[in-house]
Amino acid sequence: MPICKDFLWGGATAANQIEGGWQEGGKGPSEADMLSAGTHTSPRQITPDTEPGLTYPNRTASDFYHHYKEDIALMGEMGFKAYRMSIAWSRIFPTGEETEPNPAGLQFYDDVFDELKAHGIEPIVTLSHYEMPLHLVNKYNGWASREVIALFERYARTVIAHFKGKVRYYLTFNEINCGTLPLGNYMSLGIRNEGTRDFLHQVDDVQVRYQALHHQLVASARTVLAGHELDPEAKIGNMIAMMPVYPLTCNPKDMLEFQQNWRQFNWYCADVQCRGAYPYYAQNFWEKNGIHLEITDEDREALRRGTVDFFSLSYYQTNCVTVDPNAAQASGNLLGGAGGPLAVLFVAIIAAECGKAVSKETKIDILVTPIVTTLIGVGTAYVIAPPIGTAASAFGMVIMKATELQPFLMGILVSVLVGVALTLPISSAAICSVLGLTGLAGGAAVAGCCAQMVGFAVMSFRENGWGGLVSQGL
Repeated sequence: MPICKDFLWGGATAANQIEGGWQEGGKGPSEADMLSAGTHTSPRQITPDTEPGLTYPNRTASDFYHHYKEDIALMGEMGFKAYRMSIAWSRIFPTGEETEPNPAGLQFYDDVFDELKAHGIEPIVTLSHYEMPLHLVNKYNGWASREVIALFERYARTVIAHFKGKVRYYLTFNEINCGTLPLGNYMSLGIRNEGTRDFLHQVDDVQVRYQALHHQLVASARTVLAGHELDPEAKIGNMIAMMPVYPLTCNPKDMLEFQQNWRQFNWYCADVQCRGAYPYYAQNFWEKNGIHLEITDEDREALRRGTVDFFSLSYYQTNCVTVDPNAAQASGNLLGGAGGPLAVLFVAIIAAECGKAVSKETKIDILVTPIVTTLIGVGTAYVIAPPIGTAASAFGMVIMKATELQPFLMGILVSVLVGVALTLPISSAAICSVLGLTGLAGGAAVAGCCAQMVGFAVMSFRENGWGGLVSQGL
């Protein structure tokens, strides 16, 4: 199927990752310029000033500042139709508090956008991507101060007005929801609390952090309103670091942990930016964590009116979550989590491979092979797959308790839906695709999938009665 002609395929960078030239063209230092290099075993260090013996990689980065023409030419050769990039706030307003922009900074981005146009590449511009002017970190503790809202709006207005006609797509803040994490204090919010040094273990004040995040959300809304005023043709979106999680087990406590994680990390900021108000679960979260936000009527009005034109996300990885402190942990890209259950995949592979072996060694008729495979699958599933087999009906029980509305029927309905979602895609498509089976072996694989289903049904009936059996059977 051909891709539609308007599909924007391309790549993405950020000014602090690629530009370099940290003291050239009138640019001021940013928070990223005071973040040292690190390794897998030695975290990056946050320093208030340059320290001898430390390397600061963002200052040189990929030297896009001097080589943007060659870099953009390579993008053109690759067939890019879009390039997501960011503008360094401190290249336009070196300290963040100037009343007039830096002409050299504006010219640099004019040249970049002209070069992109020459290669038929659409720029998608992030206004703030972890590069707050260092002066604002030192003076205001970053977004912890309400003063920064107006300073950012002035910067955003300057950029949108100046590049009108050259840039049609903007993002306000990169991965704004990282402010919900302690890790986001310095990087996302420009907060450097006293005692902070280790990038991975920053001193955290949840009250300060969520107030700062509120200021950032207000600034985003005000930027959308300003952008529509200055350039009605421009589209202004958000950017969420999307990290899906799933419950490690069917334990209701894990299910609730999964739900709360999704809400607080993936949806908290997105709901505000897309719907124009804090979601219903925010108040409960604030109360549980002793957070008392200062929210003015003007803030609420800006949030209501300044919703984004489109939603964007960056995807890192999926994780599993659990309340079990002894669960095995798995590393990931940026964040880790509990190790995921692979019993479903193992059961189907074991059953299918045993079926193949039986067929090859004994030349048993194809009608007999699936029977052997099914028996193996049932036994294997019965032993090692209880968490998977009971997940659907357990989730149904959670819904029963939550709704108290026709509990038995509601539980069965939800468990059936979840059971289908859990079993069918994995059983019918993923396993055969992974194993690449055909012919007799394919028959064994299908039998293995059937064995998986039967095994789960038997196990569900054993542990959850007819509700579990119905969900797995369907």
